[in-house]
Parts: sequence; structure tokens; C-alpha cells
Amino acid sequence: MANSRKRPDPQKSFVGFVVGEVAYAVPIGSVREIVNPVPLTELPHAPPSVAGVMDHRGEVVPIV
Repeated sequence: MANSRKRPDPQKSFVGFVVGEVAYAVPIGSVREIVNPVPLTELPHAPPSVAGVMDHRGEVVPIV
């Protein structure tokens, strides 16, 4: 008997996450990498949309 289980379709697979109290899901094909949370460095005089910056593999990355 052939295996009737199908492989997941990457077009229909999503990654879910929560920010604050809001749940989001994005297509898995749009995700390049998932990293563990790290402390953010706040920037003085940054716009409210910028939560801070973090070091990711030696590069400073803004977090919005």
C-alpha cells in the first residue's frame, strides 16, 4: 500500500507568532530565519515605531 500522506505545501504553511496581545501568521516561504529573543538597545530620540536595535551576527539590526 502506498503512503497516502502528502508533504506539506509550503504555499499553505505559516509561521505564527504573537506581539503584545496580537497574533500574526506569515507564509513560511517569507521567513528567512527565526532567532531567540535578545535584549534590545533603546535609541534616544528614535521614532516611536523603532523599539530599539539588536546585534545579529555582528550587524546592528533595527527592531520595529
